[in-house]
Amino acid sequence: MKGLRDADLILACVLAFLVTAGYLLDLPWTVRLVPGLLMVLGVPGYLVADVVSPRYHTLQALERASLAVGLSIATVPLMALTLNALWELSPASAVIGTALLSSALAVAAWIGRRSRTAKSPAHDFVRWRPAALVLPLLVLGIAVSAFYVLSRPQPPTPFTEFSLVSANGEVGDYTTDFIVGSEQGVAVALRNNELVTAVYHIEGRIDGDVVGQAGPITLAAGEGWSGTVSITPATRTEHSKLELRLYKDNSVEVYRNLYLFIRVQ
Repeated sequence: MKGLRDADLILACVLAFLVTAGYLLDLPWTVRLVPGLLMVLGVPGYLVADVVSPRYHTLQALERASLAVGLSIATVPLMALTLNALWELSPASAVIGTALLSSALAVAAWIGRRSRTAKSPAHDFVRWRPAALVLPLLVLGIAVSAFYVLSRPQPPTPFTEFSLVSANGEVGDYTTDFIVGSEQGVAVALRNNELVTAVYHIEGRIDGDVVGQAGPITLAAGEGWSGTVSITPATRTEHSKLELRLYKDNSVEVYRNLYLFIRVQ
């Protein structure tokens, strides 16, 4: 049994490796679900408790599981906040960061076990050593990281406002009745919040067929535009969907789109 004393630490490192490998290899989510949940909700807290208290292994199984989950919930967000503040939080960085954190805690737990002597029995709850500061440091770290992330200025997110308006420029009372073969304008509004100059093109489609367009429309950063897209329906219908597609900077990909249900007589 002595040889198996550190089997849990080895298992934690192996699990960290398998979770990372499963993500990088893009294995099916059904394969990664259980190991991932264990890695996020159990392993970090289990290792933190082992580092902080030698008495952790004398608790009942339910108590150990509850403590592991609680400490994991406290530890993983701290790691995520730190990644977001110092680098970039993404699925890849979160998986790798959690694996590295668990591996580092496993090493710390192994060192802590080796430092225990007969003069410090395993039932002592917390020994006065640097590891006893882990929990206060976790709480302090979460508070500091949360304050930093919430208080630092957030860079503006580039986007374009694209909306339908009425003939007098207000929201609502849209044009929905058209005459087949007759050109009619649909009023739209644009505002460039992309932080740079952008060129737009608007295309109107009914049931997939191009029935009108507008542009190019060049707008400087912060500049707005209101105008009409000329629509000429080719088929009578009581219920059709008019799609207005917005393209930006000569891209062939649709950037934004709007829908309006119309009747063509």
